[in-house]
Amino acid sequence: LKEDIKEISKKVKILFKRKGYLINWKELEILNTSQLVDTISMISPLSIEEKQSLIEAIDVNERMKILNNITDLYLLDSFQNKTIQ
Repeated sequence: LKEDIKEISKKVKILFKRKGYLINWKELEILNTSQLVDTISMISPLSIEEKQSLIEAIDVNERMKILNNITDLYLLDSFQNKTIQ
């Protein structure tokens, strides 16, 4: 669980940096795992549907899996909605 949240945090930091978000990570690091996952979920640049899937997750482990998958998709979007011809 602790390693999972470290991995998610690492990915989210990259995503936030790409999006220009300035986050005080020292403040977030004092939160417990559930609070941290919920806070990251709320402040992340996610769609309404993605945030809804996080809200509907059964427990923190499920939310972490969903957040990890969503973050992976954002980080893999290297084309950034550019048209390729």
